Amino acid sequence: MSDKEEVVSMIQAVGGKKDGIETIIQTIEQFFENLNLEIEDWKISMEDSREGTRVFVRFQVLVKKGDSLEP
Repeated sequence: MSDKEEVVSMIQAVGGKKDGIETIIQTIEQFFENLNLEIEDWKISMEDSREGTRVFVRFQVLVKKGDSLEP
């Protein structure tokens, strides 16, 4: 299972809708791409609380060489 599939699976397990989750993941990937960053790894965990379930996502990114971050 890829990191992306793991994120979708875990969020679906707590009631998230697959289409919405995939849209969020695509938006995140596009955000990092626009900053000239590549997602190398995703870490995801969940925690139950009285208010509901919290999902924590941490990204490891690579800053690509050769391209300027300036517009």
